[in-house]
Amino acid sequence: MLRAATGMSGAYPRALALTWLAPHLPAPARDDAVAGALAAAAEVDDRKLRVRALSRLLPVLPEHQRVETGAQALDAAEAIAIEPDTVRARREWHGQARANAVAEIAPHLPAALLPRAAAAAAGTAVDPHSDHAAHAMLAVARRARRCLDAQPGAATARTAVLVLRTGLDAQDRRIGLAAITGLAGAIETLAGTSPAAAVVGTAAWWD
Repeated sequence: MLRAATGMSGAYPRALALTWLAPHLPAPARDDAVAGALAAAAEVDDRKLRVRALSRLLPVLPEHQRVETGAQALDAAEAIAIEPDTVRARREWHGQARANAVAEIAPHLPAALLPRAAAAAAGTAVDPHSDHAAHAMLAVARRARRCLDAQPGAATARTAVLVLRTGLDAQDRRIGLAAITGLAGAIETLAGTSPAAAVVGTAAWWD
């Protein structure tokens, strides 16, 4: 099966096939499948598909490879261009595509990359009528909360605070409220205030 997956002609289906196969293989073959999936994902030209391939691969990777691969996935997401001089509809479509890419990656990112992911999510808010940026921020904040729950400590707490601050600094209040929602159970510990008070305070900033 490994030979068949490795021999697939398209980079994207090859990456997905090797990713699916890797957890079912013994150690030496598993390493070959992971290496092949990483190489195949790097060959995918379509950035949205590259993000998808890498996001599916991230949970399969050993811990020491997740930061580098997560960074590559964020690189691909951030490379979905939002050009200020293009037609508005096209800018909005690209903003939504980038937001969706960040939301797809976020649940699998290591804590060290979450502040960058939060900034990427906030930067996708180009359509005032779309919730895509808030959805991406919610995914990042929820991941920060899970990391904090799994490994309580100064490092994950700092990550959660940075994600929350990025959300609250966004001009679109929906992004700030999404960050509060994703981190709701941890806000009182992190910031010394209740989630309800944080929501009221956030809304007041725009009044």
